[in-house]
Amino acid sequence: QMHNSMNLLLRYAMNSSSSKRLLFQISRSYRPFNRKEARSSLVYLKKKQLKLQNFRCFSTFASERIFHQVADETLQNIFDKVCSYEDDFDVEVNMLQGVLSIETDTGSWVLNKQAPNQQIWWSSPVSGPIRFEFDHSAQEWVSSRNGHSLLDMLRSEVGESLSVDMSEN
Repeated sequence: QMHNSMNLLLRYAMNSSSSKRLLFQISRSYRPFNRKEARSSLVYLKKKQLKLQNFRCFSTFASERIFHQVADETLQNIFDKVCSYEDDFDVEVNMLQGVLSIETDTGSWVLNKQAPNQQIWWSSPVSGPIRFEFDHSAQEWVSSRNGHSLLDMLRSEVGESLSVDMSEN
């Protein structure tokens, strides 16, 4: 039974991309596992694998110019989207030198580019300050704090402030 537990652990470790170091340690110091050790090692491996599955591919842009292009396009798209609500709702939108501000009755949101960090910074009366990094694999700005998308948070918070479903427009 101990040998079966060891084989199961080794099989799981070989299928998990996060377990190379642990696999090396297991194969180097092979000794019979008792059930408790095998179970705790499997739990460790499963937790490690879950962390890797939730990993996003954040990386820097090849140049500062590319960062500015992507960030400016994002801010412009947000500006255009929120401007479409200006006539029907009490919202004021301004964009000046890479800083986008959205003002409603319940508060104001400010989004601005941070070129040295290659991030978009967000200040919100609901969620507070958040930094967003560009996820190249998903092609979207994602919070470094909670993993939420910039556009999803904007739709949720500003949409709730205006009592409108912003995903429709």
